[in-house]
Amino acid sequence: MDHGVTSCIMLPAVMKWNKSVNGDRQSQIVEVFEKTGVANALKKDGSKVADAGDLLKSYIQLLEMPGSLDAVGVGQEKWDLLAKESMTDPWIKTNPRKINGPEDLKEIFELAR
Repeated sequence: MDHGVTSCIMLPAVMKWNKSVNGDRQSQIVEVFEKTGVANALKKDGSKVADAGDLLKSYIQLLEMPGSLDAVGVGQEKWDLLAKESMTDPWIKTNPRKINGPEDLKEIFELAR
């Protein structure tokens, strides 16, 4: 699967999972989308965007890109292996919120369903 597709699927979920440690930085993303009018275009009913993760998920849907693990056939039966293998990636250590193990990754996968 291409990196761009995996980013479309995982970025909104990762942002939601990280919100507790970098919500202030994420609010800057929401602010830019609101100031440019993109947030209003995404929320046709006029409601306010809940957070950066929701905003990005809506934007990705607008682009007609896959937006969930289910949409690309990555079901829960694959999560254990995916989480275990992902823990070997050196970039895991750079996440703003510490990822302590595969169970944390499965929390993110749940958000990306």
